[in-house]
Amino acid sequence: MIAVVAALVAVWNVTQGGPWYLTAIFGVGCVLAIGSAVLNRAG
Repeated sequence: MIAVVAALVAVWNVTQGGPWYLTAIFGVGCVLAIGSAVLNRAG
């Protein structure tokens, strides 16, 4: 859920012409959230 919200915020930031580093931060957060969810599910 958090990964989906982070992805939406990143897309909104890009479409609004926001700073690239915010998109990068949200992108990393999205990857970490998905990775955590996969690991938790696997365990």
